[in-house]
Amino acid sequence: MEGPSKAEASAVQSYADHVNPQWVRLLDLLQMNVQYTRCTGAELCTTDRGVIVDFLSGYCVHNTGHNHPYIIDQLQQELSRRGPAMLQSHVPDLAGQLA
Repeated sequence: MEGPSKAEASAVQSYADHVNPQWVRLLDLLQMNVQYTRCTGAELCTTDRGVIVDFLSGYCVHNTGHNHPYIIDQLQQELSRRGPAMLQSHVPDLAGQLA
């Protein structure tokens, strides 16, 4: 794998110095401190055309993988609907029914 650019290396060092040095050490140890171009299923594609099989990520990807086509389709439909989101100026009907 190709090394990071000077700007990327500087950003990583700054992150290690001021945010979370142990996270940087772990990513370096696992050789996962790289830039990604896309992720599909369990594959993480890197900027240098490498592919890493993702056994670590959580955040709701374990059961579907990254960018599952069905989930993307449903999200696109919901976004194109332009429905209300994050409003706290009324009592939500469904929350009342659930209670």
